[in-house]
Amino acid sequence: MLKERLKELDIKITELANYLSISRPTLYKYIEDYEVSNLEDINKSIIKLFDYITKNELIGKNNIINYILTNLTNVKELEKKEEKSMFKFVRNYMINNPDSNKSQFYVLTSKKDVFSNVIDYLMEIAPIINKKKLSEEEIELLKPYKELLRSIKEKEDL
Repeated sequence: MLKERLKELDIKITELANYLSISRPTLYKYIEDYEVSNLEDINKSIIKLFDYITKNELIGKNNIINYILTNLTNVKELEKKEEKSMFKFVRNYMINNPDSNKSQFYVLTSKKDVFSNVIDYLMEIAPIINKKKLSEEEIELLKPYKELLRSIKEKEDL
């Protein structure tokens, strides 16, 4: 959908993230969420841009850049507010739960890249974990996660 449309228009994710003044991982997350209609975590201005890109077949790269420059000049400020809110949430969680596994995991993953592939996988499956109707591709994607949950349950039952 959106990813394919960006390729058709020869717009690279890095380039679009730069125009929007957001990080590439944030843009990837927004695109993934948009493609599965999980819109609550996406800035409304970004949703309008994505709609503009996906619903207008006759536009080109220059139209999109012009749209961004004309309509999305305040996205950077909004993103900073959202990022600050996220950092406050994590900080408060860690202050209130310093010995929790989650807090320890936050620290570990921020200091070492050893879990990067696992984090990438979890970010990929996050939008579909609670989805009721899954495609065959999504079912396959969730198999390692389901196996991990089964393994954890077996250890707990011992």
